[in-house]
Amino acid sequence: MRTWIGWIGLAVGMTLLSGAGCQKKADIAVAVDPNANAKLASPEPIKKIAKVEIPDENYELKFTKAEETPPVAKRSSLDRLDRNELTPEDRQRWPAETVAVIPGPAGVSVRDLAFTPDQSRLVRALLDGSFEFWDVTGARPRLLSKTDPDERLTKVRCRAFSSDGQWLATIHGVPGNTLRLWKLSDSGNLRLVDSREFKRVEDVAFHPNGKMLVCGSIGADRFAVSDQGLTPLAGSFPGAHGCYTFVGPGDAFASPVFNQARNGPLYCSEMKIWNIADDRISESLLLQHDRHVKALAVSRDRKLVATSCLELKVWIWDVTAVPPTKRTPFTVSRWMKDLHLTTDGQYLIAIPYADDVIVWNLQKDRQEKALHFSPAGKGTSVGFSANALAADDRHLAISTNAVTLILRLSSAAK
Repeated sequence: MRTWIGWIGLAVGMTLLSGAGCQKKADIAVAVDPNANAKLASPEPIKKIAKVEIPDENYELKFTKAEETPPVAKRSSLDRLDRNELTPEDRQRWPAETVAVIPGPAGVSVRDLAFTPDQSRLVRALLDGSFEFWDVTGARPRLLSKTDPDERLTKVRCRAFSSDGQWLATIHGVPGNTLRLWKLSDSGNLRLVDSREFKRVEDVAFHPNGKMLVCGSIGADRFAVSDQGLTPLAGSFPGAHGCYTFVGPGDAFASPVFNQARNGPLYCSEMKIWNIADDRISESLLLQHDRHVKALAVSRDRKLVATSCLELKVWIWDVTAVPPTKRTPFTVSRWMKDLHLTTDGQYLIAIPYADDVIVWNLQKDRQEKALHFSPAGKGTSVGFSANALAADDRHLAISTNAVTLILRLSSAAK
């Protein structure tokens, strides 16, 4: 009896297999991990599915290797800015990458810019000592608050924002001899937290975490930042002189350095990188140039360094080589004000003191695009008073004195 039941079940099963709903060759969609021999499922939904063939007499699975799809750039709140919100005059006047224009008070230029880490706000420091807080999460920027002009901040030699936009450090005096620390609230209140006198202080920069700053002239010292003021920290950067730059998460610091043995025409023609581990600071790298270093940038992984000197050239250094090697430089028409390396190490954004912003493709070693700001046919230059690159590496805020533009670089760098 059991034998008959077994034969009947087998016959039914064969009938179902040979029915219209089944073919001799079946295509089964299976997501395959290219790093494994065979997986019937993958947590990567964006990978191209592979085809698996199951012949009638051979049930061995044969996989074709999955193809990776290009990574998709993460969206940020700045992606909501809409170029269509610009006036016809602004669309014609400014580069095609412009997605927002923030005018300024007549005759009052912008001295500094800073995006908050979440890229939701842009802080502007104006020449009259006032600050503006702009919401940049919508189709167009919206003014949230503004502080009153403050005479104490009108004659400032140097200033720096913390990355979260909550702290401001200013240097006063000719030559600089006073450092002041300010706290900025979301409501627009400005409070002086600390003021310190130095024999000479010319430059200042905040650590990425906003809890420490570096200041100095020839040589730089470290201070902890808190609501109680500035607290000296152990460890310094001997010879550091201008262009103070923290690398990546802040585990390294870079700056041109003054070396008495290379004074004169070679003044500040060296740049150095220091490693930072707690209170231990150690020299990591020294690069020598033939002229004064005006601007620098270091990639997050510390594999590339970009420098620009008085000879109007921008150098790209591969510092993984021993000794470091430099590529053929590209020539610029103006001294560089700032250099920015994107987090992925794909592009260098070179910002001069005036005229054109250059997007340089580091993989292809060529200019990807030049963003033109000079008025067509007028023969005049447009100077840049401040700039800030957002954390998404795709939006650049740049001020031409009183007017601030936000540029979307994805079209320029893709």
